[in-house]
Amino acid sequence: MQVLIFRNRDDRDTLDYENAIVRAFEGGIETGGYLADGEDLGLPLRIFREAPRLEKTAAHFLDDFSHSITAVLLDWALLQQGGEQLWQWLVACWEHTRQSSGRHSMLIVAMDERVAEQLIAQRPAFGNHQILQVNSLGEKAIRAAVLALRVLHEGRLVLQELFP
Repeated sequence: MQVLIFRNRDDRDTLDYENAIVRAFEGGIETGGYLADGEDLGLPLRIFREAPRLEKTAAHFLDDFSHSITAVLLDWALLQQGGEQLWQWLVACWEHTRQSSGRHSMLIVAMDERVAEQLIAQRPAFGNHQILQVNSLGEKAIRAAVLALRVLHEGRLVLQELFP
């Protein structure tokens, strides 16, 4: 299984969420906060702050692994500055994920309700995606940890067909 994280390189608000997801999968020597760092799970984790520069289509990239989790940390900067190539790739990623019979999963986490509405207005392909609102993750202090747990849960769901 692989984990893919997309976010705007200049947005400081999404950095805590990225770091929490990375720690959940790669662990760390420090513990503290709401989510204790554990062992490195040994899964490939790739962070994209722009469109992937790959010779493969999104479908081929996802299918290089039996399972993939894609997390998109959606804010105004990513929506406005991500560029057409990034959004075309993410739409293709979502379309392939939807048709993967549960092998792949995609979480779009909107940092603002209005940015989710704007994404759907600009990219109707995401209209059938259940976009997660960051404010639904609880109080602000625990949101990054809760999101990391949610991404771990998505990993469990995509792997459960291998290990029922």
